[in-house]
Amino acid sequence: MKRLCVALCTALLTTVPGIATAQSEGALIVRGNDEYAVAWLEFDGNHTWVISSNYPDFGCGLAAAGTDSWQIVATPVGAQHFREHGLLFTRVYHATPAEFREHASPPVFVCEHPYVAEGILSFLKYDNQTDPAAPGANVWGHVLNGTLRDLVGACRSGMVKVDVLHLWSILPHADFPACAPGCVKVRVSKGPTAECVNSR
Repeated sequence: MKRLCVALCTALLTTVPGIATAQSEGALIVRGNDEYAVAWLEFDGNHTWVISSNYPDFGCGLAAAGTDSWQIVATPVGAQHFREHGLLFTRVYHATPAEFREHASPPVFVCEHPYVAEGILSFLKYDNQTDPAAPGANVWGHVLNGTLRDLVGACRSGMVKVDVLHLWSILPHADFPACAPGCVKVRVSKGPTAECVNSR
């Protein structure tokens, strides 16, 4: 089933049938796979949209989904580590927020609006404690990077380099969520950037 999972600083986790569980040295490990027509969405605040999918056709046709794997490790001390990784089919779109909102939903935008680059990017999302109110520091974020094909002749090399890196943290003993947003620190915020790869 093709679904929507859009990340705008807040990640949504939805599990599907086929979840596997295991136990290792006192830790409980839960693993699974998800399929999203729109798996990830990044906007630079201007006109560049980097949108990724588990489907090579972005759910617009009948193509089968690719692999997107996640796991949660619940440790004996109560920490729950989350990790999701895989290769995502990705497109770069140019549109203003108003043009984006003209479509009924992100999947409609993805299928109908022209895009300027496409390919496959590497994706990693990590959270060292899925419960932000738990004791200890909480660090989470995501990375999306790689090289896409330029479809409009904007780059002499024919390639577009995409980078996204966002990392946040909450210090130990923070009274979360009462302390939010002041106690949520931005550790790294880069992208999305979509820049021509230099040709030599």
